[in-house]
Amino acid sequence: MFRKTRLRLVLLNSIAFFCLLLVFGTVLYFFTQHRLCRQEDETLLQTAQQIEAGDVDAIDEHPHGGHPPDGDHDHDGPDERNELQQSHIMYVLRDASGKLVGQVPKRLTSDEIARLPAKQSPANCPSTIRLNQMSFRLYTVDVPAGLVTQDGASVREVQILYDRADDEQYLRSLLTVIEITTAICAGLSVVAGLYLANRALIPIQSSWNKQQQFVADASHELRTPLTVLQMHLERLFRHPSHTIEQEGESILRLVKETTRMRRLVSDLLTLARGDSNQVQLMMKPVRI
Repeated sequence: MFRKTRLRLVLLNSIAFFCLLLVFGTVLYFFTQHRLCRQEDETLLQTAQQIEAGDVDAIDEHPHGGHPPDGDHDHDGPDERNELQQSHIMYVLRDASGKLVGQVPKRLTSDEIARLPAKQSPANCPSTIRLNQMSFRLYTVDVPAGLVTQDGASVREVQILYDRADDEQYLRSLLTVIEITTAICAGLSVVAGLYLANRALIPIQSSWNKQQQFVADASHELRTPLTVLQMHLERLFRHPSHTIEQEGESILRLVKETTRMRRLVSDLLTLARGDSNQVQLMMKPVRI
C-alpha cells in the first residue's frame, strides 16, 4: 500500500538533493569566474595606472617568453603572484593616428592585431574579446605625446591585453569536476532519498497499523450490541400481540445494549477528538 508513497518520497527527496547540488555547483562556478575576471581587471587597471603615471618599465622589462613554464604555478608571495599575472600581459602600441607601432611581447599576428577594436566599449572599462579561439581582456590607455617611444616613433595609445587561456583552462577543469561530482552525488541522492523515505514512513506505517487495529476492535465491540439489538427486535416481531409488560425483559435488554453502544460511540468520539487535539481537560483538585 505504501509503495507509491515511498516512490513519491524518494523522487521528491532526490530532486531536492539534486537541485541543492546543482545550485551549489552553479554558484561555485560563477563565483570563481567572477573572482578570476576581477583579478584580471585589477591587473589591467594597475598596469594602466603605472603607464599613465609615466612608469614604462613594465613595458620595457616585460618578459618575452609568454606564459611561465608548466608546473610553475604555485607562488606564495604577493610579488611572485604579481609576476605571474604580469606574464599574461601583452601590449599593443599605437601612434596618434591609431597606426600600429609595435607589440610587447610579439605573440599576435598582424591579422589578430587588425581585429583589435580601437577603443573598448564602454570607455574606461575592460572588455572581453576573442582572437582565433583565444580570449583576452582588453583595456586601452591614452598616454601623453613622447611619453613612450618604440624605434623612435611616438606612442599615444597602449592597448593592454590579458591572456585568459590559463584562467579558462582552470574554469573548464572546475566545470568538469562539478559535473562529475554532481553526477556521482545524483546517484547518492537516490540512495539518501530512499533511506529518508523509509525513515519517514516508519511513523506513518505505525499509525496506520494502530488505526487498522483500532477499527477492528471498534467494529468487534459494536457488533455485539448490534447483534443483541437485532435478536431482541426480531423476538418482539414474533409475538405482535404481546403487551409491553410481557416483553419487558426483552425491552430492558434493548435499553441496556443501546446504552452500552451509546457509551462506546461516545468513547470513540472522545478518542477522535483527542487525536485532533480538540479535547480540553478540565484540571481541578479533588478529595480522594
